[in-house]
Amino acid sequence: MKKLLVILTLVFISTSLMAIDEGDFIKTKDGTFFFLKVKNTIAANFIGVKSNGEKVKFNRYDVIGYCKDGEQFEKMPVYKNNVLIGEEDFMKVVCYRNGMKLYEYEYQSGNTGKESRRYYVFKDDKFVVEMDYVNRETLTAFFDAK
Repeated sequence: MKKLLVILTLVFISTSLMAIDEGDFIKTKDGTFFFLKVKNTIAANFIGVKSNGEKVKFNRYDVIGYCKDGEQFEKMPVYKNNVLIGEEDFMKVVCYRNGMKLYEYEYQSGNTGKESRRYYVFKDDKFVVEMDYVNRETLTAFFDAK
């Protein structure tokens, strides 16, 4: 478990360092809009702040992806135990390799009320597998390979 956390932390740091130079953006079906800063509001909307201070508001339902403070998020379908539960939510892109992406999904557990995490692998927009105790070592090795 500790080894996985160390590897994922290193991946997060390296991904963040690579993305810092590109700036923040909001992606909708109409295109990608670049901003000096992206904010999430309490009303579940996004606000992009341009370099001249102008603010542009986006409805959460129209946004399909965004980058904030060097971390990239994409709206993806949510699975539980490899079964689609019929919801979509924003997931952080942890890393990618050979057309596959590893996503981190943070959510509030309905049973315990605590913040929890799940990790998913998608190829393009198609679900491949949820990371669990059985496949964690193999998936970590795959995404960590150089």
